[in-house]
Amino acid sequence: MSQLDAETRRQARDLLIQSNVYRTLAAVFAFVGLVVFIVLYFNKVDGNLVEAFRQPLLIVSMIIPFLPAVVLSRKAEKMRKKVMELMGRPGGGEGTDAAK
Repeated sequence: MSQLDAETRRQARDLLIQSNVYRTLAAVFAFVGLVVFIVLYFNKVDGNLVEAFRQPLLIVSMIIPFLPAVVLSRKAEKMRKKVMELMGRPGGGEGTDAAK
């Protein structure tokens, strides 16, 4: 197994830190999105779900708070895959180098 040079290790470390920050922010945004969703649901829908589907703007306004969480989560996953490629593990799967 070849040793990684210092620059590659530093780059991988920085990417992992960024990935963890993005993942944490995604969790925070998901929680905030859930709170906004619950508030909108109880204030606007009031338990009548069929009536809510007749108001597309309401449905869109209930989904929009989750978008930052989705975007940040995808970005974190891409960074994590990049780290796995830097470390010599293609595809980022767990246990891919176990046989070596």
